Amino acid sequence: MNSFFWTLSIVLISVGGIVVALSLMGRSYADRVQRYSGKATATVVEIEADTPDKIGRAKGIHDYYYAVFAYYAEGRLYKKRYERGGNPCPFSLNQAVDIQYDIEKPERFRLREKKQINIFSQGLYYLGMSICVAGGFLFLLTAMRLL
Repeated sequence: MNSFFWTLSIVLISVGGIVVALSLMGRSYADRVQRYSGKATATVVEIEADTPDKIGRAKGIHDYYYAVFAYYAEGRLYKKRYERGGNPCPFSLNQAVDIQYDIEKPERFRLREKKQINIFSQGLYYLGMSICVAGGFLFLLTAMRLL
């Protein structure tokens, strides 16, 4: 058995495991730090017509359509209008949308978005798993005495 490849496979598996652990810690940190830490799935229950915002008025649009979301937060049902509208409405009736809400004031919410740290931690996770798989493959080749 070639001790160099054996050692290299163990190092790759260890480094891959550390990278995966770092990615999971980064994701956990991002979830703890963000202000809107409550997560729920909201449903568009109504679409209201109203006056457009500043950008819509500048474009000469007369009507804007705003989605009204219903969601459960902290055991209570909330029905709130989303602050951003459009013409046409960016949402449709009965559409399910992932949201984040403020734990202290559940009536305050925003659409769930991918943060830069989430994308980075996901990339780290896949990198770590790839390194682990490469180390495992090298380990198997060494154990079968093919290297």
